[in-house]
Amino acid sequence: MHILEKNLRILRLFHAKGRKDEERHVEISKAVPQDAALIKQIMLASKAHWGYSENWIAAWGNHLTISPAYIRENDIYIARENPQSVLGFHGIKLHEKGLCERLELWVIPQRIGTGIGRLLFLHALEMARALGASEMQWEADPHAVGFYHHMGAYHIREIDSKLEGQRLPVMGIKIASSAFSSGVSAHAD
Repeated sequence: MHILEKNLRILRLFHAKGRKDEERHVEISKAVPQDAALIKQIMLASKAHWGYSENWIAAWGNHLTISPAYIRENDIYIARENPQSVLGFHGIKLHEKGLCERLELWVIPQRIGTGIGRLLFLHALEMARALGASEMQWEADPHAVGFYHHMGAYHIREIDSKLEGQRLPVMGIKIASSAFSSGVSAHAD
């Protein structure tokens, strides 16, 4: 049985990068409207991690906002080691004809590269599959394209960013329907 199907609340134990002797429990649970300010801090800190200029970060400040209403209206999930230790979050939204949009996937800078992004991505796929989606698509930060390719995603097209002068890749992944699959399938042209 797929590990995410066994227990969606406590996903699994994993070894933090560089700390192979230390096991950590990661819990992924639904966000609540009161998490909105914390979520915005994660988004801005994550963008800053990739070396974007202060001007770009300031400009994103108006666009990188998740309101309490947005949290109530969408499926937003937060990863935590404990109630005070938020590691990242993701969000999904089901559209018609089996297409799920991955709205968000953000990891705090201190935990980028430690497996949290992978856990969040796999959780998003599992949630999308539970909603009946056969494919998930999203706009990606250019710095995250390698991660998404590693997860089995494919490039669909480029779009103009909300901020002038930047193009964003749109990525996608097929979602396997079998309960015994890994949750993803490779895109074949």
